[in-house]
Amino acid sequence: MFGGTEDFVRLRIDKESLLELPNGTPLNDGDVVTITMTWVGGDSIMVQLEPTGLKFNPAKPAELKIEYGEASDDLDHNGTVDSEDEAIEQELALWRQATLADPFVLIGSIKLEDTNEFEAELNGFSRYAIAY
Repeated sequence: MFGGTEDFVRLRIDKESLLELPNGTPLNDGDVVTITMTWVGGDSIMVQLEPTGLKFNPAKPAELKIEYGEASDDLDHNGTVDSEDEAIEQELALWRQATLADPFVLIGSIKLEDTNEFEAELNGFSRYAIAY
């Protein structure tokens, strides 16, 4: 089990990153947007960023970092840490689910094995998970 999202998820949004609200309304200097980050994965690594559909400037996207180092090394949950777990770790990737009705899709990210984390540039908010 993991601690709170503040323990393993970092989100960076610059002033120039915010582009428009989910309804398409452009954001201007001085506009306020309440952002919520919710752990939705139980014992998996999944986080919901809201408001879903918030859009970011493609020239200055938001940056998301998610650590997976606190996950059990027994990734296949068979009671033994072995080569199968190592193979699973090699397949881990960052996935996005735009809405609950949509499938998860693989997104471009950088996997940093020395720090056990993924980094990705986001063009919008939705649900993100580390999976294989």
